Amino acid sequence: MRNVTDFLGRGMHAAAIMLVCGVAVSSAKAAETVGDARQIVNTVTGSGAMGARKLGSKDPVYRNESISAASNSHGELELLDGSRIIVGEDSTISLDNFAVAGSSFSSGTIKVAKGAFRFISGGSAKEAIKIRTPLSTIGVRGTVIDIYVQPTTGVTHAVLLNGSITVCNLRRQCRITRRTCDIIRVPTANEIEEVPFLHSHERTADEENRIFPLTGANQFRYSPLWRAVEGACFARAAESSNTSGKPDIDPPQPPAPDYDFDD
Repeated sequence: MRNVTDFLGRGMHAAAIMLVCGVAVSSAKAAETVGDARQIVNTVTGSGAMGARKLGSKDPVYRNESISAASNSHGELELLDGSRIIVGEDSTISLDNFAVAGSSFSSGTIKVAKGAFRFISGGSAKEAIKIRTPLSTIGVRGTVIDIYVQPTTGVTHAVLLNGSITVCNLRRQCRITRRTCDIIRVPTANEIEEVPFLHSHERTADEENRIFPLTGANQFRYSPLWRAVEGACFARAAESSNTSGKPDIDPPQPPAPDYDFDD
């Protein structure tokens, strides 16, 4: 009887060790470093496997961590593959399901819950990183892109500043653009449209500052490597003012049925 008891005791002990090891491995994976904070202005916080914390410059950021910037605040992050991110004022993003492959990522999803976000792609393979908002999925290829998500409705504007993007709504209706300064808007889960380009005369300066707060003179708030070049947008505006005055918007495109929507 004692042998049976000893056997059961050893078995339970081994099971407990395996459980603890499994939890430790799971926790380590969840807390895997995917980048760090390069500049923090005022209050930027992280929340995830490492708990809730206030970020400072040079602090690591982790896989599956949510990053939020308060009013009059922003964070500049650099990921392991050299990608650069701005988390704008009153904004929240999360770094979900990043799979580290050496000095790059084989996959990863950045969820933009609300606010203003800039992504400057690094050394990972094209389309390895996707961006999601409440109403859209965005694939990027060698890209500088600004994303703006209205906090209460989820209305999304995607502003292409370099490269190319595929933007799809929740019904998998997609628009592809490769033209610098193009803006794709997703107003609902069932709609997607192109709107006048960045710095178009179709909007006032006040409207641009309100809708696209990472651009224009606001860029001087950010470190040089986190800024985007907007000269092509102003040149395009000057060119369009010399035409018939019709909005400079590309014609509708067919959907992109082969786009990978899976996490």
